[in-house]
Amino acid sequence: MKVQTRAQKRAIKHILKASPAAIQDPIAANAEDSQTIAKYADGGRIGVAWSQIQAGGKRTSGIAIIPATVPHLRKWLDRFYRSTEGYRTWRVTRPSAAEGRK
Repeated sequence: MKVQTRAQKRAIKHILKASPAAIQDPIAANAEDSQTIAKYADGGRIGVAWSQIQAGGKRTSGIAIIPATVPHLRKWLDRFYRSTEGYRTWRVTRPSAAEGRK
């Protein structure tokens, strides 16, 4: 059995803590996502600011620009959680926030 790091355990706890509400009431979760997207949408797109700390302690971050729809956000999040390990965080933001980071 693979031993998990403390950061991985915290990430799993965070996911499990957030999951029951979405599982119990997917309509409310969808409505909340829609409201967040509507709040930050600009020109039909949103930004997703993300950061992670990899196993070696290396920090990476960026802003992904995606279409302003719930399915696109969920697909991006699914890919993000599947492709990263360790501590990670994200938040929805305006796409214009990416301009200062280039």
